Amino acid sequence: MGWAAVALAASCEQPRTELVVRVDSDLAWGPGQRVQSVVLTVRREGATGPLRSARTTALGAGGERRALPLLVGVTAGDDVETPVWIEALGCGDPNGCTAATAVVARAVVRFTRGDAGAAAAAGVGVRRSDVHG
Repeated sequence: MGWAAVALAASCEQPRTELVVRVDSDLAWGPGQRVQSVVLTVRREGATGPLRSARTTALGAGGERRALPLLVGVTAGDDVETPVWIEALGCGDPNGCTAATAVVARAVVRFTRGDAGAAAAAGVGVRRSDVHG
């Protein structure tokens, strides 16, 4: 049984290509603050490309809330060549928002084959200069 577990673990190891998205803000965040949630969207190619991921994270302490900075891993899958478009919306509502009412930050990032972890980090900041509305 011990050998089977070692063989299985060894057979699953292969270089993984991913990047780490770091979302942070210099604005006040958490319940009742300017930024109460972050909507993070990842697409292939660009703003109108295929949707890879979209999630809303309520900010703060306790329960389902998370503190900034948020660190999110994005894997390349089979396509290492196509860049990803990342959009972070800093929302004044804990349930999310749209770009029209948000603090917005965007980045287009390319993967580096076989690179994994913070070395391939893509920072997406939410700053006062990005405020809309």
